[in-house]
Amino acid sequence: MPNPNNQLKKDNPKSTNPPIPESNKDQSQVALENSTSEKENEKVDFLQGEIRENEIDEGLSEIYPDENGNMADVKKLDIKKAHGFIYKLLVSAVLLSLLFIAGKYGYDYYLQKTAGSKAISFTVESEKEIVAGKEFYYTIAYKNFDKVDLKDITITTVFPDNFIFLESSMPTSTNDNTWKIEKLDMRRSGEIKIKGKLIGEEGQKNILLASMLYTPVNFSSEFKKETSFENKISSIGIEFNFEADTDTLVGEETSLSIKYKAKADNSINSFRITAEPNENIEILNSSSTAIATTTEENNATTSDPMASSTFPGIWQVEQVTDQENEIIIKLKFKDKIEQGNLLNLKFEHSTDGQKYLPFLKKEIPFEIMKRNLNLNLIINGSRTDQGIDFDQTLNYSIAYSNKGDTEMTDVVIMAVLESDFLDWKSLDDKNSGVIKNDAIIWTKAEIPGLATITPNTTGSIDFSIKVSPLGEIDPNKKHQVKSYATFSVGNIKNENKLENRSNEIIGKINSDLSVKEQIKYFNDDNIAVGSGPLPPKVGETTSFKVYWDLSNNLNELTDLKIESVLPQNVSWQNKNQTDLGTIQYDQASRKITWNIGRLPITVYKATAEFDISVTPTEEDRNKIMILLSGTIQK
Repeated sequence: MPNPNNQLKKDNPKSTNPPIPESNKDQSQVALENSTSEKENEKVDFLQGEIRENEIDEGLSEIYPDENGNMADVKKLDIKKAHGFIYKLLVSAVLLSLLFIAGKYGYDYYLQKTAGSKAISFTVESEKEIVAGKEFYYTIAYKNFDKVDLKDITITTVFPDNFIFLESSMPTSTNDNTWKIEKLDMRRSGEIKIKGKLIGEEGQKNILLASMLYTPVNFSSEFKKETSFENKISSIGIEFNFEADTDTLVGEETSLSIKYKAKADNSINSFRITAEPNENIEILNSSSTAIATTTEENNATTSDPMASSTFPGIWQVEQVTDQENEIIIKLKFKDKIEQGNLLNLKFEHSTDGQKYLPFLKKEIPFEIMKRNLNLNLIINGSRTDQGIDFDQTLNYSIAYSNKGDTEMTDVVIMAVLESDFLDWKSLDDKNSGVIKNDAIIWTKAEIPGLATITPNTTGSIDFSIKVSPLGEIDPNKKHQVKSYATFSVGNIKNENKLENRSNEIIGKINSDLSVKEQIKYFNDDNIAVGSGPLPPKVGETTSFKVYWDLSNNLNELTDLKIESVLPQNVSWQNKNQTDLGTIQYDQASRKITWNIGRLPITVYKATAEFDISVTPTEEDRNKIMILLSGTIQK
């Protein structure tokens, strides 16, 4: 503690009064000294008190600091009541519960991660592209990489809706989609092969989902592994062709032709056709025939019916072969309404006669006319679009009839032929119609019967014209002939010109498709592309390279195939390449198929090559051997 005397001395270093000699001190001076001494003592006591209070404040500041580090005002301190035992017990219980939950989830996550993702392999494999109706396999493979065995294993699949289950290599437990496995030892694996088929539209994608539940023998927790597999339907295996008189009058009978035949990869041997209900369409009747063809074996023809109508609007086809068959459906429209001119057909297949799966949907629009004069245009005996050739003669016929209740006068009929490839000099028209631009016009001056057409009166106009010869190809022109007929009636006003038109026919000029075949031992540069003795020797193998050069113009082609069959004494070498499509060899039929598919008009050349070999026998000595039987274009 500081010395108050020293403090005093510091505060009073000098005296302001002059010293008084002791000899001259009187009583008053003594009194003055005493008074001064008392004041000094009081001042010392005051300073000592201040110092003591400062020390106490510093101590309290250390014990009771406020937010700013200064001494808190103890007069204003809030005294809080301490929590009791029950509160502390509850808080402890909550904290312990949170720690338990966090630990459990952390443990489960770690266990799931180690025992699921790394310890178990679970996959599904199959073909990426499937032909509709063709049998194939899903293979579910599983393997235990862990150091412990697995128990209580359950494998479950969710098949695509259009999948037909046939059988599996392991018996199912329930619903043909669940398999139970009691135990899987460590480092062991297994698989389940599932046989079935898919029915669906071409290009349709199909997804299989699979899951695996299992329990490690040293744990009580159950784990789950999931996987999936997607493939698509590459082909329905059946070729369909639809032809219809799409321009028809209200109440008039019209027809739809459905032609079908099996493709080489077909697996659907029967199907059902269903016409969706339409109140504006009346299905009249139908007929089914196998289109008459001549077979090379017995030179005979057949026309047996292949389909039957089981119910109005439903047709059942019992057999699909590579021979083209036809179903003709007769129908009529009750009225002309916006939503009533569509015929929707659905093609379905069933394996048990109960569940039918669709593989094709076809919407056929009709143009419904309300008119009194009915016009029908026919080219070469057909009312539908068709292929034509350069220098071919087109035979036209326009059939007309008055379907109304009143007579028509001053009728004018016009045939419109839009094309850059018609030889107008070759026109043969016995009625001598007037040629104007791309049209031929007939009035009562050329055909007197057009002056008056009474109700239910019919007639026809016939003429022919040739397609121009093949000349220089211009890719900017449409290589087709678009034809239709139209009419006007002098005493009937009709502002809707479409009501006065016949059906329209587009004749596309056929492409000049050609395939050049060459079989070579040396190529054009005189380099050997074959091997073995030349000419071939008995008992020794000689190989050759076959070149197919394809050329096309005018039109885009679809579903294009080039085929050839190897003779029995010629072998396929399985060495091939092509710049477009794929080459396949079927050993059973010995057929070579170049599957090109779509050939756009921009690709007018394509090549394919493959190797074949021959080993002559004694029977072949001094004989000409046929290496290939030629190509077939489809």
